[in-house]
Amino acid sequence: MAMRRTNAEVVRRHQMAAKQELMENAKHALELKKQAEKNKIPFNTRHAHEGMRNIPNEQVNELINPMERGRQKKAAGVAQAKRDQRHATIS
Repeated sequence: MAMRRTNAEVVRRHQMAAKQELMENAKHALELKKQAEKNKIPFNTRHAHEGMRNIPNEQVNELINPMERGRQKKAAGVAQAKRDQRHATIS
């Protein structure tokens, strides 16, 4: 039980440190952004200036459910087998 409590405390401290580091990084980034706005320097030039472009989806939407297509294919196969069996016994 002591090891479990120790491990839980280690995890808790690690998570707390990670949160603190994230907050510090966010504050630093905000300061950089404010300085850039004040100096009229673009903060981040790696963004889409004209916005995202729409890429049309070329995949055709199926109007028929694949299960229905399979059911019809199987039914056609069974019907063909019956016809073949009927013709085989006649000849």
